[in-house]
Amino acid sequence: DNLNAVHIALLYAKIARFDFPNEWPQVLHHLIELEQNANSSNLLKLRVLLALKFTVKALSTKLLMAPRAEFRKIAPDVLQYLGNIWGATNQQILSALAALSSGENIPNGFDATMEACKLSLQSMKPLLQYGILNVTQSQIATDLLRGFLPSLREYVKYARVSLPQNIAKYVNKYITVSCKIVVDIQQQSGPFEPFLVPYLEFFWGEVSNITVDSSTPTILQKFGVYCLRYIKNVITTRYITEEKEKKSQVEIQREVKIIRELLTSERITHLVE
Repeated sequence: DNLNAVHIALLYAKIARFDFPNEWPQVLHHLIELEQNANSSNLLKLRVLLALKFTVKALSTKLLMAPRAEFRKIAPDVLQYLGNIWGATNQQILSALAALSSGENIPNGFDATMEACKLSLQSMKPLLQYGILNVTQSQIATDLLRGFLPSLREYVKYARVSLPQNIAKYVNKYITVSCKIVVDIQQQSGPFEPFLVPYLEFFWGEVSNITVDSSTPTILQKFGVYCLRYIKNVITTRYITEEKEKKSQVEIQREVKIIRELLTSERITHLVE
């Protein structure tokens, strides 16, 4: 029963939050070992990923410095593990969606694949936000953020076409979680180099093309809001209100150049309209 699984996963996360790191330093690695066990069924693997999602979120909210430092120590390994699951399942899903567009059938076990991809993506969000101090200096974080963009492009494309209800629900959820990750990290982590230009161009292009009317899917309307939030953060949070003495003259010139090239007066006027 899925409701029971959720309650058990929440209980595991609650215990982990109290016992990590002093009493239970390997709390996340125990879950990873269980998921990787060859004898674990596919259902058990999904249950483990569910517990991992809640546990990572619970540990990321610890306020004391010592637990937060321990969480940051284990974050890269956990992120690597989740990134591998996300990469493999995401590729399977995009391949299946392409096949579906060509009139082929969806493979067996596709719901489980979508669930695994969704859970791994949701688990990566607190790891990227609170487990990695500087995403641009972490190879695994950099690789993941580079991989999110082309996948997000594909899912936005599929959000514009008719899909079976369960797949459409997954596509909508994937777009929402991906956008939350990108927007929140950009706001928290600063210039977001080397991702600023490609993400800014993508969000600008999408928000320029979205026409909101009664026929526009809700997910595309929400996506348009995320696009605007990202652009707003770039203009204000990091490039106007940030204290200039914290940056070198070279950084300031580079950022001004990017803003002038990508956010021209014509584009800003069009956004306001």
